[in-house]
Amino acid sequence: MRTALSQAASEWLAAAQAGIVRTRSGERYKPSALRAYEQALRTRVLPELGHVRPAGVSVPPCRFTRDAACRVSGNQDT
Repeated sequence: MRTALSQAASEWLAAAQAGIVRTRSGERYKPSALRAYEQALRTRVLPELGHVRPAGVSVPPCRFTRDAACRVSGNQDT
């Protein structure tokens, strides 16, 4: 079964909230970090790339999504 990025993101967030997925230092993700990841996925990444398989996501679409978000927000530092 092929998994879309939206499904993979949902599974990752659930695992991070449960403490299964940890930070590079081995710590649990802080609630504020998880909220920030969830918001970024929901508002910026998944609307553009949610239907794509994770293996199909490359740097150019990610840059396109980032650049589009900068144009909408007016923030060039994103």
